[in-house]
Amino acid sequence: MKKGYSKLIVQEFILADKDPSLLQSMWDMQMLAFLGSMERTADQWTRLFESVGLKVINMSYPPGEGQGIIEVELD
Repeated sequence: MKKGYSKLIVQEFILADKDPSLLQSMWDMQMLAFLGSMERTADQWTRLFESVGLKVINMSYPPGEGQGIIEVELD
């Protein structure tokens, strides 16, 4: 990636910190049951990207229960 030029766009669930929707909770449970993993909150996504030198520019939340869009670039 080139600083100031390259962007990473991620389409994923962005769980609410408190009381996530039923659909998002079900996906989170499936991730746990089948993969030993989890869906992430906005804070968890931000910390993950920051841990590898990336900065979250924007998080877009769709209406309803769909996946969000996370825009990331080099810090």
